[in-house]
Amino acid sequence: MPQAISYTRFSSILQSKGSSKERQKELISNWLDNHPEYSLSPLSADDHGRSGYSGEHLKHGLGSILEAIKNNKIKSKDVILIEALDRLGRLETLEMLSLTTSIINSGVAIITLEDQNEYSQETTRNNANLLYILLGKIQQAHDYSDRLSKRIKAAYRSKLTKARAGQKIRIITPLWLNTDGSLREKESSAVLACIDLYLRGHGTRSILLTLMDAHPCLRTVHPSTLKRWFKNRALIGEWQGTQPFNPLIDKSTFYKLQNELARRSKNMSPEQTYDLSGIVVCEKCGSRYYYRRKLHNGNTIIYGNCSTYLKRGKPYCENNKTMPYEVLLFAFNQTYSNHLWMAAVADAISNTAEKVEALKSERIEISASIKNITTNLERFPEQPEFVERLEHLNQKRESLNKKILDLESGMTETSESYSIIEFIEHLEKDSDQAMEIWGKRSTLLNDPTMLREALKRVDYKIKVDGAIIKEPNGSQFELIRRSQSHKRYIINCTYKNPNQELSPTTWAAISRTGHPVEGATEATLYTNLAESYLYD
Repeated sequence: MPQAISYTRFSSILQSKGSSKERQKELISNWLDNHPEYSLSPLSADDHGRSGYSGEHLKHGLGSILEAIKNNKIKSKDVILIEALDRLGRLETLEMLSLTTSIINSGVAIITLEDQNEYSQETTRNNANLLYILLGKIQQAHDYSDRLSKRIKAAYRSKLTKARAGQKIRIITPLWLNTDGSLREKESSAVLACIDLYLRGHGTRSILLTLMDAHPCLRTVHPSTLKRWFKNRALIGEWQGTQPFNPLIDKSTFYKLQNELARRSKNMSPEQTYDLSGIVVCEKCGSRYYYRRKLHNGNTIIYGNCSTYLKRGKPYCENNKTMPYEVLLFAFNQTYSNHLWMAAVADAISNTAEKVEALKSERIEISASIKNITTNLERFPEQPEFVERLEHLNQKRESLNKKILDLESGMTETSESYSIIEFIEHLEKDSDQAMEIWGKRSTLLNDPTMLREALKRVDYKIKVDGAIIKEPNGSQFELIRRSQSHKRYIINCTYKNPNQELSPTTWAAISRTGHPVEGATEATLYTNLAESYLYD
């Protein structure tokens, strides 16, 4: 039984959402229904979103069909089904003619379903007019694409010229922009809220679930779309190195966003459900703690284990003890305040450093563009638009170099240059900065996700080894006993004071909410008396 090889193609991937794909598939299906003597070949191919004018399709779907003909997997008497001749390509006339005649000369027929013409050795030999039709359609297809390409390039150059001159241009714009480049009020507010939550540490899915009620325009947005928005330079009003749009955010925020996107792409992890996600680690192997829920006597208990132990067992980490989440939360609540101060200070006085980092990130992008254009100039030396673009980028890079040098030379001591005491003394002379830091601290306290991410940035980690919990400043907590019946835990607490001296050991009892049981911290230092106090 001879084979029918179907081939579909369209240039823009956007056409897959329209009728082009379905139309071509329907024509092929109808032809096969009317010709049961042919079987649909597994060598059939598609080139969706690939240009037939540039020849890109020859390296993919159509290329595989031509290779199959060459290797005799597609043989004489087989047919290739296409909607119209221009689906095979819109190459130069002689090149396209050579391609089609090579198929026909191999004994394989080309059937155009749009007009039901068959181009084969037999039909072209018996009907000379078919050759003229073939040649005419090939030339018509190329001429159409050639004119379209020239119009698009001319329109693009016109828009680029206007944009560089500071004029507004009209293009397909993202959600927050009107077609004239002005900001859309409701949509801009929604995107700003998304950016704010992302920089606070929220994931894209969590952001949409949180904001969709307040911002209905986000209800149809996919989480991956948010990441595309965050990478779009239209956020800072740019298009092709120019600024024809109204910016939604400043460059400092934009590059902070790029750095956060890059950081998360390198450290892929599941959605962080718990306030302590990523903060608690195993002291023996350094792995993060993994949290699980368990139903016990009608109550849900959350507990953590070393993730390496859970995944690979004792040969890889011996830290097999389960630690109740409430005990970890108690240790966290007792010790994070100093690091919260450090995080607030770092956020408040890092504006200049962030500006420098933003400018450096922009300089890296421009240097990469200069390298690409230089490479293209070596291949195509007679392209004036490349020369013009190169001059523009070199000037921009020089300007950035000057700004970076000025900012770096003007940068003074940062929080890393001070001890906490010295910095408090400094703040007494600068009440505005003190208020800013206090505001940062309050903001972090009111957002558990933002607090968690801020503490990570100042390297706050709780380390667990068996029943012992250690915090960065040296305080230590040991889980002595757990009572499921009383829903309480007894903890031995040893704190390090500001003078780096260990305080006397105290006992604490905490409930499953992670908070101390009232009066229990005044219990005697002896275990038996503490237990009788709690459980008599």
